[in-house]
Amino acid sequence: MLTSSQEFIEKFPALSVHTPQAEIDTLLCSLEESYLTAGEIIIHDNSVSETLYFILNGKLSSYIERNGEKIDLGVLNPGDIAGEVSFFGNCNTTASVITITDCRILKLHKTDLVKLQEITPEFLSRLLRTISNILATRLLTSDKLLYQYLSIESEQPGSSHTSFIDWCTELYQRIHHHPEMP
Repeated sequence: MLTSSQEFIEKFPALSVHTPQAEIDTLLCSLEESYLTAGEIIIHDNSVSETLYFILNGKLSSYIERNGEKIDLGVLNPGDIAGEVSFFGNCNTTASVITITDCRILKLHKTDLVKLQEITPEFLSRLLRTISNILATRLLTSDKLLYQYLSIESEQPGSSHTSFIDWCTELYQRIHHHPEMP
């Protein structure tokens, strides 16, 4: 069954608030509905992706792998969005996402975003605000997790580094895969 506008409004209230029914219907016509089984990887870390995922049903897990070890970044539930970093950042993906259970998702392709921007600019503005909040929250969460992971395997401050600042700089570079600090 295709997603109804009422279901979309219930699952994504932040995007739907003050959105006319016609704009939601236009959006739904731009989205591709997919059914996935448990264990399917929808996003591969460090790959090119031009799709934004809206989760309607099921659970997904976001994770990265470092040195052969899986680091869980969190669970995505109905009403969550995935793939926002590469979709809006014009960069490779920053994590893998796998289905934990059977899922039903909506996919927005980047080519359809351009069309939506022309037809429903107000909705796009709400989407960008929502994505900004999601990104800020996920950045804080993943940085804390990666800091814990990397600080365990890293030397303690002052042991072989000239200063605490050097140790923090190295840790930042390792977390974000930067060869040098900006």
